[in-house]
Amino acid sequence: MAFSDISVLIKVSFVVSLVALIIHIIGYSTNYWVEYESPLYLYKYHQGLWRQCTGSNDSHACMDIPASGSTVELKTTRAFETMGFLVGIASSFLMILAHFARQKRIIRVLGTATAFGAGVLVFVGVIVFATDRPTAYEYGYSFALSIVGGILYVVTGMILSVDMQSGTPAAA
Repeated sequence: MAFSDISVLIKVSFVVSLVALIIHIIGYSTNYWVEYESPLYLYKYHQGLWRQCTGSNDSHACMDIPASGSTVELKTTRAFETMGFLVGIASSFLMILAHFARQKRIIRVLGTATAFGAGVLVFVGVIVFATDRPTAYEYGYSFALSIVGGILYVVTGMILSVDMQSGTPAAA
């Protein structure tokens, strides 16, 4: 059960999955999903899924977004992004498990399905969030990182699919 016995595609997919998870965690947890800056009044605003921040060049304050102040779209985005995060963790776990249970094809199939599932959940969350953005606001880096994380989850699923279709056993 040496690491060198694992197929190269499974190794690559595991690394891509971990990168997707890290990038998605950063996008999920940071406060720059949308940004607004008014040069006339020196007013700045940025918001994540959980916190919003306002200020000027001189002062800056952040606060949690209250449940009463959350739109349906924001709550839905939170739900889909959270599910995408949890399914992404499951996908990474299943790839580790596939190493120890090489003869169990079902684990590889589940790893592939969860990778695709994580990507789809992240994309749905991003799309729902985009429907609620005021036109004066711009998307921030947190929003972009969540998209990149979703893309990488899908890439992970594609790599695992190619590995399964190539007919290579879990141990090459």
